Amino acid sequence: MSEPHNENRDKKLLLTKREINKISRSLEDQGITCIPLTIFTKRNKLKVKIGVVKGKKLYDKRQSIKERDIKRDLQRNL
Repeated sequence: MSEPHNENRDKKLLLTKREINKISRSLEDQGITCIPLTIFTKRNKLKVKIGVVKGKKLYDKRQSIKERDIKRDLQRNL
């Protein structure tokens, strides 16, 4: 009898050693993080496109908030 399927088991990462080292070196820098960009599913397999990105600066966040508030106000007025 087979064991029940465990969804929380460790998954294999299909990258070459060079690619894994490159990503891990990037993640050691401060302010760098790894995020999933897109997720593809086909049958019982899952593909994830990974992006290594740098976070926004404080002034960029303020600008984004300001633009979002302006768009929201315009939508309310229409």
